[in-house]
Amino acid sequence: MPPSGGDADYKERVRKIDEEDAATVNQLDGDLQKVRSQNHVLEAFKIKSDQLKEIHDHLIEERKIVAKFDKLKFV
Repeated sequence: MPPSGGDADYKERVRKIDEEDAATVNQLDGDLQKVRSQNHVLEAFKIKSDQLKEIHDHLIEERKIVAKFDKLKFV
């Protein structure tokens, strides 16, 4: 028969494991809140928009160069 109050060593080990689990869960909750507060979708959209604007600006400059030669006639 087990002792009526339970095994003290076993209870202590379970308590320590529960404390460690609670600390881990709290840390993960904090990390999750931090990630949720950072708007990764908006940041990715901004980066992609900046890349597209850079491409657009480059194409405008290239088209200006090409436009100079549209009126060029060879004799």
